[in-house]
Amino acid sequence: MFFWSRGAVANGGISYVDRGSAATVDFTTSDFTKDGNYHDLDLSALVPVGATFAYLSVTAQPDAGGAVIIQAKGYAGHYNAIRLNGQSGQTDNAIGFVKLDENRLIEYYVGPIAWSVIDVTVCGWII
Repeated sequence: MFFWSRGAVANGGISYVDRGSAATVDFTTSDFTKDGNYHDLDLSALVPVGATFAYLSVTAQPDAGGAVIIQAKGYAGHYNAIRLNGQSGQTDNAIGFVKLDENRLIEYYVGPIAWSVIDVTVCGWII
């Protein structure tokens, strides 16, 4: 059983570390390339060496229907990912774990449309 709380929680050799309340989001709309291709998102300044998963909060609002996908780098399945498929003017939110590579990179896809909001916050990590 895995218990959630603030701070580090050990469970069978792994620990979840809650980052605490963020003063601002870590990545905003201007940080993303919106061309319908996958791009790297570097979490190394936010997540410590040795972390294997990042726990992310994602908010997106497209000006027309579109998708935002956050997933492990190189992942091709498209099922084990944070995926928001928004309608025009609708704000969607999702939280979830994304596997980090050894350089603490993940990847994202943002549809090639105008976006009012894309916010990503690192809430914690597993180490």
